[in-house]
Amino acid sequence: MKSTFRVMMLVLTALLGATAISLASAQPAGAGAEAAGQPESAIQGVRFGYVDLYIDSGEVPMAVYQVELRATAGDIRIVGVEGGDSAAFSEPPRYDPVALTRGERIVLGEFSTGSALPSGRTRIARVHLRIDGPPPVLELTLATAGDSAAAPINATASFTTSFQTQDGSTP
Repeated sequence: MKSTFRVMMLVLTALLGATAISLASAQPAGAGAEAAGQPESAIQGVRFGYVDLYIDSGEVPMAVYQVELRATAGDIRIVGVEGGDSAAFSEPPRYDPVALTRGERIVLGEFSTGSALPSGRTRIARVHLRIDGPPPVLELTLATAGDSAAAPINATASFTTSFQTQDGSTP
């Protein structure tokens, strides 16, 4: 209960801080970055987005995984973690809550002893970010994935984002 309350307070603090920054940097109509002679992409301010994390285990049912998500460039803070699409991984994965306060890196892991294990490409988690400035460059590393006997399986990790990438496209 205390842990849930603490996470809720961290998210609320981040939201209030972002609102205060947004209000402090508000400009009259027509006075945006373009009017100041800078491209709009150069000044994006504080905003929130998410990263969906996927593991593709091929035809093998996946029971356990561990991944690391980190920003290699950009100013982000991780503000929350949700579970995935599969019933086996619908609860938020295990992670170090201190990683939420440090911001740019988090290790997520989970296991399932259920019989309905996912195979193929499965969304395992959604990580919520507070982004300040240009879109970050993210890196996802699959540390391990395993079957119900905890034997390693060949799998690949990937992600999609809700925000623009460095080249300006939205995945």
